[in-house]
Amino acid sequence: MSHEGTVQVPADEVVNWVGGAHTPEAAMNLMAQGGIPVTGITQGGQITHIRFEHVWARAWVDYFPGRGMTHQSGDSWIPMDASFKLKFDSCPKNERPKSA
Repeated sequence: MSHEGTVQVPADEVVNWVGGAHTPEAAMNLMAQGGIPVTGITQGGQITHIRFEHVWARAWVDYFPGRGMTHQSGDSWIPMDASFKLKFDSCPKNERPKSA
């Protein structure tokens, strides 16, 4: 089942999420070019959050008590949004932790 609505996300997370943008204004412009209604929320003259229309899925999941670890029968509608993937490539390669 899908659900749509308006979400408000911190501006730095949106900049990270859209990729290719270095400022909140650039991120908003990129989203608007894609046809997404978008508004900047300002505080102290700076864009701190970005509000935009979004669609996500909801799944009927066996959430309690194991938070979906095993599925026997559903008991809760859980919002799921695979589109929000933050990029963590801002750390230089030589500073990244070594895998064990």
